[in-house]
Formats: sequence, C-alpha cells, structure tokens
Amino acid sequence: MSKVSARRMWPESVYKRQTMFQLVNGYVFHIGLAIIVFLLLPHILFFKDLLGISWPHLPNNLIYAVNVITAVSLIAALLMRMSNPAQRIISTFDDYFSWLVTFLPVITGLIATSHLGARYETLLALHILSVALLLVWLPFGKLMHWFLVFVTRSQTGAHLNHRGAQL
Repeated sequence: MSKVSARRMWPESVYKRQTMFQLVNGYVFHIGLAIIVFLLLPHILFFKDLLGISWPHLPNNLIYAVNVITAVSLIAALLMRMSNPAQRIISTFDDYFSWLVTFLPVITGLIATSHLGARYETLLALHILSVALLLVWLPFGKLMHWFLVFVTRSQTGAHLNHRGAQL
C-alpha cells in the first residue's frame, strides 16, 4: 500500500473531531468481523472441508472477546445512525436490513458458543441460517461494498489521474 493510499484511510485533521468515533468504530467492527470469520477454529475447519486449505487459529476465548466487542461496535454504529439527524434522514431500508443481516450471524454465533437458550444444534442451525441470509442479501444490498470497494477505488484513481490530480 502506498503512502498516499494509507493517508486516505484517515480523515483530514479538520474533520477528525467530528468523525473519529465513526472512523474507529468502523475499523473495530470490520476487523472484528474478519477475525471472527477467518480465525475461529470451527470456521477454519469449514473452509478446510470446503476449499481444502487451512491456517492457524486464535484461542476460542480471544475470539469470544472479539465477538462481544464486534457486537457492541455494531450496536454503537446503529445507535449513531439513529441518533444523528443527517444520517437518519439519508438512511434507507438497505442500511437497516444490511445492519441486521450482519449483526445476526455475530449474535447467533455468540449465543451458540455460549450454549444459551436452546440445544446447541438448534443454536448452530440458527447461526447457519443467519449466515445464509447474509450471503443471499450480499449482492443486493450495500454489503456488496466488500467487493466493490476495489472497483470504485481504482475507478476513482483512474479518473483523478486522467484529470491531472496531484496526490
């Protein structure tokens, strides 16, 4: 990653005070989701069965803590969206539904690993169904940004280069 690209991942100093919470919270839940999905042993075993590849995992207790932090971070993001008048006005069904289908696998995974409320098999089935819902919604909602971010960043860079913008 170039120095310019890294600089664009942090707000200009004039905007830092107004955007710091959202910026840090966004990094917390995105990194948390990545850690949960890719470094929890049962998930790695699933990928090994599916793709034939595996990698080292983190301890379950650490993943559990990351899961709790990620869930709290997602709730904070929702509360921020609902309490900020400008964000509330521009929020659509897609914003709230995308939040829900992201939050459900996090919370159902947390409940399943805690064995709370029902038999483990039932909780695991609910977790798998919530992940299936996430995957079904993925190409239709704003969650597609996980893929489109690379396309739009390169398109923006090409456009600015064409206009002669200096970085």
